[in-house]
Amino acid sequence: LKPFGPKLLVIRCNNLIRSRLLLKKSTIEKNSDIELLATNPMDKKFLQDCNAYIEENMDNSDFSVDALAQKMNMGRTTFFNKFKALTGVTPNDYVLNYRLNLSAVLLKEKPELQISDVAYRLGFNSPHYFSQCFKRKYGVTPKDFRG
Repeated sequence: LKPFGPKLLVIRCNNLIRSRLLLKKSTIEKNSDIELLATNPMDKKFLQDCNAYIEENMDNSDFSVDALAQKMNMGRTTFFNKFKALTGVTPNDYVLNYRLNLSAVLLKEKPELQISDVAYRLGFNSPHYFSQCFKRKYGVTPKDFRG
């Protein structure tokens, strides 16, 4: 409401920025809730399309951010900047987190699958690299996580 104090405006802006950063940080860990990250319908559609394309290519070890940018009809730099502005992480980190979150679900829900099978299903070239990434994110090896 008018009139307003400049101090109040600065405080409200800082609170909005802080809450947005906290929201991004917490949602990225959970495979990103599109409804919370995107503030307008175009951004929601953009993130939904990105997630759909990532899902389609989950087992493709040759999947790249360039292919994702091309699918979204954008140049690499433009895509990278828009994606990072919306999610707070790079597209590569987002895809890696997406795969690792899904791997945690598969390891718990399908104990009959070998760890190497999970790695290959999610597009990792080697089970060793998958185990390294998994341990970096969750602090335990896939074998210990399952057990």
